[in-house]
Amino acid sequence: MRRLVGTPTPAGSLRGGNMIVTPLPSDEWGPGLVRQRVRVAHSGSGLAEELWIGVPGYLLKEAPRSGNPWAVGLLPLAMTVGEDLDVRLPVCPELRSNLMQLQAIWRSWYPSLHSVRIDGEQADAEGEASNRRTGLFYSGGVDSAYSLARCLDAGAAVPDLLMVWGADVALSKREVFSEMLARYERLAEHYGTMLLPLATNLRETSWGRTDWLGLAHGALFAACGLAVGPRYSTLALASSDNSYSPCSPLGSHPGTDPLFSTARTAFLHDVADTRVAKCAALGGHRQLLATLRVCWETQTGQNCGRCEKCLRTMMALELVGLLPSCDLFPASTVDVRWLRRLRISPQMYERRYLHTMERARAVGRQDFVGAIEAALARSKRLARIEHMVAPLRRRRLLWRIPEIVERVIGRRESGEAR
Repeated sequence: MRRLVGTPTPAGSLRGGNMIVTPLPSDEWGPGLVRQRVRVAHSGSGLAEELWIGVPGYLLKEAPRSGNPWAVGLLPLAMTVGEDLDVRLPVCPELRSNLMQLQAIWRSWYPSLHSVRIDGEQADAEGEASNRRTGLFYSGGVDSAYSLARCLDAGAAVPDLLMVWGADVALSKREVFSEMLARYERLAEHYGTMLLPLATNLRETSWGRTDWLGLAHGALFAACGLAVGPRYSTLALASSDNSYSPCSPLGSHPGTDPLFSTARTAFLHDVADTRVAKCAALGGHRQLLATLRVCWETQTGQNCGRCEKCLRTMMALELVGLLPSCDLFPASTVDVRWLRRLRISPQMYERRYLHTMERARAVGRQDFVGAIEAALARSKRLARIEHMVAPLRRRRLLWRIPEIVERVIGRRESGEAR
């Protein structure tokens, strides 16, 4: 196969060499999964490591080896470290063109990222997907549950649900993933669709140095979706933002998710809305509420009820009267004392809490309003303290003071010190 030549890197940009992606034999792994493996060699550092994406074994005939998952999945890392991508597998020309546009968007958001070449073998022309199925990446959280609820309410065809092990749940937590897999298989059966388990070790390799939330998480899901080849004509990523305007830079974004598309598989960014509106839309779907799991800190099949994401979600659910229906949360009401301990920056308040506070004021929940305002004021004070002691890191006898301050603040944030 002839080689595709990537767009030259702008003169003067820092280079870290090439990231050479070479296919390895597939092997069986996990609960009926087969790993599509590659060796990634970094010519600049000399580091070489094995990366893989696991797909159900019965899909292998539908998923010929392709460089598309690796061109998408490794782009955030390549741009972070400044290494050109040399993918020694066929890459869809349309995808490659899309990824050049994606780089321009990402670099406008994060100027420290590098422009990189994307080289790959010439892929044969892709026809339409052999199976016109639609898939929705499903974690059990509010965003993906809202996307599924919208399909159900509209009477549309229910998509397959794609669940990626290694995204929110660590690969070492096999029992946790098995519990979640069984739970969401029952959910899929209830709605007359199927659950497709996938897995990847990307986050446990050097890829983990990328900015997960702000840059890379959409690429990880897209890479896993492309690993199942022509099974899907459309794959949907549920929006994790509050609205389209303003729409802040994020790893999954309405302006970037469609650029993961190939000639055969289109990616959609599915409908932004406020957290409160998404929670309210779940009111007619008891099964979605009963299986709602938003917590990534606990690394169990339940919600901890104490982390920022749990508390923010519980508050929204309580404001629309649905928290008692959510079986995986540890309480049916929000303890405002935990809200006061949250660490909230002004940017986080604007992005994550503003709409929820508007709803709280409208329904007379001044306890929520006061707790979040207190948390915001306290967070500003703590940030000032951290800023004041930060220069001491450069002082020979005082360098440990910032570390001690951060440790004390961390204990207080987690509730260890009261």
